[in-house]
Amino acid sequence: MAAAKAIPDIATLGNDLAALKRDVAVIMRHLKGEPTGGAGALHQAATKLSDEASALYEQVAAAGTNSHRALAQRIEERPVTSLLIAFALGLLGGRVLLR
Repeated sequence: MAAAKAIPDIATLGNDLAALKRDVAVIMRHLKGEPTGGAGALHQAATKLSDEASALYEQVAAAGTNSHRALAQRIEERPVTSLLIAFALGLLGGRVLLR
């Protein structure tokens, strides 16, 4: 009878040891700074969002650089026209600001 009761106790002890091993592994990952559980999924989502934002920023920066180059080239090709347009915009802006 004592042997029959010892088998469930050994199984329970084995389950407790497995749970303890998992808990210690989680604590060790936490101490190393690795994300655990739901925090890991949140960290992955934040990393993905950061990567996508960086890619979008690079695209916008490249488009801005291209627009700047195109505008500079037009100004160099037609300096007098560019000067007259700038003068007209200045007059128009001055009129709007005075009101």
